[in-house]
Amino acid sequence: MGASSEPRERFVSHNVNGMLGDEKEEKILSFMRVSAESRHPIRAYCAIETWGADSGVYENEGFTIIRRAAFKKNVATKSRLSGGFALFLDPQTADAWTKAGCTIVDNCGPRMFAIKLMYQDSFGRDLSV
Repeated sequence: MGASSEPRERFVSHNVNGMLGDEKEEKILSFMRVSAESRHPIRAYCAIETWGADSGVYENEGFTIIRRAAFKKNVATKSRLSGGFALFLDPQTADAWTKAGCTIVDNCGPRMFAIKLMYQDSFGRDLSV
């Protein structure tokens, strides 16, 4: 049995230990832009432990960013927020997400979510991931 001829996509995750300013977001986007010129571009980048308080879908220079807010482990203390993540999608992956209906599955608990992507296989059939 040989290797599959179906397309493969490269996704990356990284604990960013806080992403409260724009600096880390810009570094991730720059990394993805440089990667786009390579043989195996990074199509999605999941930044975990962002500690951010916002949730939503944002655009930044052609990239789509899906954010989920962090939460306080112990509301009685003045500790920082815990968790939070941001999923960066390059334009091609954002298009696959749009084709799948921009679905976000977020009933999996406070520390995770899933998205659906729609690609086509080598025979032109829709392939939901």
